[in-house]
Amino acid sequence: ACEKCSSSRRATWSSRGRDGFSVLDLRVAGSLPVDAGSLRFLDPDIAQSISVEMDELVTAVAADQGVTADIVIEPLCPVTRNHPVQAAYARDVAGRLMGDIAVTEGEPLMASEDFAFFLERLPGAFAFIGNGDTRPLHNSSYDFNDEILGLGASYWVRLVEEGGGIS
Repeated sequence: ACEKCSSSRRATWSSRGRDGFSVLDLRVAGSLPVDAGSLRFLDPDIAQSISVEMDELVTAVAADQGVTADIVIEPLCPVTRNHPVQAAYARDVAGRLMGDIAVTEGEPLMASEDFAFFLERLPGAFAFIGNGDTRPLHNSSYDFNDEILGLGASYWVRLVEEGGGIS
């Protein structure tokens, strides 16, 4: 075990000023430091430069502690990126159903979303329906607003009915 390492030792790397935010958080687990963070960014093209910078940081932190380190980056989930035509269509249908004032453009999310794999293969759009003031999804206190079921069903029906050959 490395005597210089302890559970209080921690190195954090972050990258801002690019299309997204990424973080690496090194913590000590027993006698071995492990990567307890994840890489998330909106521009998949910066993955290589982030990988190089992370490798340089990990190597420098390890050398400072008198040890060596290996870094392995496993891509798990692509960016959930809407296709412009389909996103505009989904937004227009929602505006006609609920009124334009009820439709807002959300900020990009850094969450891992399975739907991203579909969007890599087929054009489409990922959207949220307002659920009111509740805890976020995947939270044990999340409470789905059953009153929006009719609105959600109507939205999906209109997407299909008004499709007009969009693909």
